[in-house]
Amino acid sequence: MGIDCDDDSLKSHTSSILSRNKAFIFALLVYGAASLVVHRQVNIIQPGPYMDEIFHVPQCQKYCRGLYSEWDPKITTLPGTYIVASTFLRVFNNLLESDDPCSTHNLRAFNLGVSVVNLILIYLIVGHYSPELSSAKRAFSALNIGTFPVLYFFSFLYYTDAVSTAFLLLMHYLFLRGRYGYSALAGGYSVFTRQTNIVWVLYHGINSILEVLTSTFGEKIFLYPLEYRKYLMGSSQPAKIKKSKRSKTPKRSKPVKPVKPPFHLPSIPQIWRACGDDFGDRGCNYVLVGVAFLVFVIYNGSIVVGDKQAHQATLNFPQIGYFALIFGIFTSPFLLVRMKNVMKKIVYFPYNTLFFTVILTALIYYNSPVHPYILADNRHYTFYIWKRFYERAYWLRFVWIPFYMLVWVFIITAMGVQKVYLFTYVFCTAINIVPQLLMEFRYFIPGYLYARMTFRDASWKELVMEFAFNSVINAATVYLFLHKPFTWADSSDVQRFMW
Repeated sequence: MGIDCDDDSLKSHTSSILSRNKAFIFALLVYGAASLVVHRQVNIIQPGPYMDEIFHVPQCQKYCRGLYSEWDPKITTLPGTYIVASTFLRVFNNLLESDDPCSTHNLRAFNLGVSVVNLILIYLIVGHYSPELSSAKRAFSALNIGTFPVLYFFSFLYYTDAVSTAFLLLMHYLFLRGRYGYSALAGGYSVFTRQTNIVWVLYHGINSILEVLTSTFGEKIFLYPLEYRKYLMGSSQPAKIKKSKRSKTPKRSKPVKPVKPPFHLPSIPQIWRACGDDFGDRGCNYVLVGVAFLVFVIYNGSIVVGDKQAHQATLNFPQIGYFALIFGIFTSPFLLVRMKNVMKKIVYFPYNTLFFTVILTALIYYNSPVHPYILADNRHYTFYIWKRFYERAYWLRFVWIPFYMLVWVFIITAMGVQKVYLFTYVFCTAINIVPQLLMEFRYFIPGYLYARMTFRDASWKELVMEFAFNSVINAATVYLFLHKPFTWADSSDVQRFMW
């Protein structure tokens, strides 16, 4: 009887989950069906490794054969992606008895499967930030984010992006659920797939401490300088002099009573105690990942594993603008609908906007390095964007600045997080992309995801427009890749357009 009761309870629970998530299950089926069609076409038309796959596929195949000591010196990332894929496919091989478990086709199929996991994680995270949305809107929003063109395209090739993104999303989801230890563990493995993910481990580490401070002292602790300035201004007004109607002698009014401070700033020992109580459960785990990464960098002598000469850290501040450009384009449905509110913020804070515009202009004027790859490789869209919209005339680099500022104001107003977390987002996005010399849209994936998933109050109009826009871009990108190949004058190899 007890077993029957448990079975009935399990069936009821499963039925409840399915009924609550019908819209997402439908979205998942649509995503899977469309993706399988594209996956099949990619493997028919381009069956062999292409572009960076010529490094990733052979390396993973070595791991499949147990040759863990062999390493391609051209690969810059740690082997986390290869370990996950080779382990999974070898287990899968034992079930299906495949002759070549880590074939190019299977590795691409593995990445496509990971992209489905990413879609599920995105749906769960969107549900956390937007519980007020209907299940249909949450599902539609997750589908739109999961088909972000830069990320979606690389789900069909064996690149590191799908697995790297999966662990970043898992880290964030576990963080939102309060599982900080597991979150840091997922973040640590994300670094093992791509070293620059350490920035997003830092992001969660800082936010875990901010959670402690805001829960203990309230968000006002971070607004203290502004509020205390108001208090000082209110308490330092001089006594006003009035003229009496019956007398020509000026009458001095009573001094203005000082405004009472809205709160008292906690002492450093108070803050230390507040952090100390929860530090072991929250921030300490992320610190351990940071320390391990620091040891790796010192031992390795660089953040990258191989090809160190071509991947040296630099300062490339215009990346802040390039990120805004891509973010603004792919969230343009939201930007257009919410333009009135964004403009209100700009008008309400004109000096702030002017200040940051001047700063960004100066940074672009004095710091606009160009990676030689972007000028030499016409297979990437960045080559054509740079040629036509940046390199044609020097002044074109400055024309985009108003749009950069507009998008950054939009990001800040659209993100559905507390004000204190906006600073960590902007800070970590900047330190993630500024050291990169190459203008590479794949570097913008984490920053896009962490902002877009927090958008609240999405309307059907915004979601439908976003879906249509992503669908057109994805279709065009896949079509160009598959059906518009070309060759170089000095090579007979087939070349294809891609992000």
